[in-house]
Amino acid sequence: MSGEAFHYQNGVRVEEPGETTLRFNLLIEPWSDSYKIQGTSALPEHQAKTIRLDYSRSNPVEAYYVSDTVDQGTGTRVVSSLVLNTVSGDTRIFQHTWIPPNGWENSVQYNYIGNCKKVGL
Repeated sequence: MSGEAFHYQNGVRVEEPGETTLRFNLLIEPWSDSYKIQGTSALPEHQAKTIRLDYSRSNPVEAYYVSDTVDQGTGTRVVSSLVLNTVSGDTRIFQHTWIPPNGWENSVQYNYIGNCKKVGL
């Protein structure tokens, strides 16, 4: 997958600007409403158990895994999603963490687009 990440701490961007490429294993069990990402440390937010299959958005061609939460103590909003085209393997991963409405100073945002290949078990 390729895309760009924007991580800010105290108003300073943490990583160098520019597109990056990630390779990792995406494991989705046929009976599960969640997924696992293995082989990369670049997507720690996608290890959250709160990201679940959204049956209302999903269809036989695309599976939508979504989480949208707000921490009541800090006000931090976290939106995570993975969209997988089960026919072509096209995949999009999105993450945005911030303090609404505009708290970018300590935020994380990334969007990666790529293709997953099925591996026989």
